[in-house]
Amino acid sequence: MTKGVLFLCTGNACRSQMAEGIARPLVSPGMRIFSAGTSPKGVDARAVQVMHELGIDLSGNRSKTNDDASVGELDRLITLRAAGAHRVITLPAAAALGIGALLLGRWLT
Repeated sequence: MTKGVLFLCTGNACRSQMAEGIARPLVSPGMRIFSAGTSPKGVDARAVQVMHELGIDLSGNRSKTNDDASVGELDRLITLRAAGAHRVITLPAAAALGIGALLLGRWLT
C-alpha cells in the first residue's frame, strides 16, 4: 500500500501544484500527497485560476522545496520535468527507504 506521493518539478509553481490538487481527492484516506520544487518560485496565478475552473482550490498553496516533504512518509516520487530527474535519485535517504521514482512514465528505481 502506498504511504505517500511527492510530485516534484523545478519551481513548484504549476505542474506539481496542479498534480497535487488533482491527486488529493483521488487517493485513499490516510495517503499523503505532497508537491515540491527543486528551486521554488511561488505558485503561478494561472495554475490557481485553471484549477479553480475545475473546482479545485489552490489559493492557499505555497511553493515548497523537496526538503519540506517528509521523506519518511513517501514511497512514490513523480518528477514532472526530465531535467530534474538527477535530483530525484539523490534525494536524502530515498534509495535507502526504497522510494520508487517515476519520470514522465518511466520508473527510475
